[in-house]
Amino acid sequence: MSIFYDVYLRQEEPHPEASVRDTKVFVSLLLFSFTVPFKSEFFYESSCALSSETGRYHFKMTEKAGSPLARTVLQQCLYARLQVKPADDQSEAEWVQIDRGMVVYICFFKGATEEIIQKIVNTLLNLKLCEADSGKYVSVLDLPGNVLIVPQATLGGKAKGKGMQYHHNIGKEEGLQLYSNFVSLCEKELALSSNSSETGMIVKHGTYGNRQVLKLDTNGPYTHLMEF
Repeated sequence: MSIFYDVYLRQEEPHPEASVRDTKVFVSLLLFSFTVPFKSEFFYESSCALSSETGRYHFKMTEKAGSPLARTVLQQCLYARLQVKPADDQSEAEWVQIDRGMVVYICFFKGATEEIIQKIVNTLLNLKLCEADSGKYVSVLDLPGNVLIVPQATLGGKAKGKGMQYHHNIGKEEGLQLYSNFVSLCEKELALSSNSSETGMIVKHGTYGNRQVLKLDTNGPYTHLMEF
């Protein structure tokens, strides 16, 4: 999507001693002299050109990319243990755990659909982010390693004043469906890996919407944030 604006010159002819740089500065000032009804969740790039026919500057503002539909944080680990159910009067807390592999924190935003799940899974499982014993970086599938998936809605937070807001997060029901499908596809891809039958690679995951407690031995301060 593009937005076009025309701005009249304030003088019929540029000053003879005006440089190209002066003109660019002047144009920049003009650009900020009116209000552009941007949608705050989009990013724009601007360009302008002077029409020889009309003597007007034509500004074009083009939407470059929308807000991310999902945000993930990846962390190498030697061991990770996640509480999936807190203790109560009748039972002890329940935990899942993995050994060497990768912890994936994930949050979905408004607008996310099933179509993005395959891309996220393919990217996360095939990126060469895990350090093998040889010192070479390989994917978690080639390590081979395990995967612990942690639903993390707070990744969608934005600071406002002294508090945090989560207005861009997807609704709970939609988020649960996407999260469940993401977990299922990760399990499927690991099961299809040639290393799975030999090493017993596993996928463990947290409970969507529950309070969680995580114990983690990281493999170096090697953390990556990825958006989709």
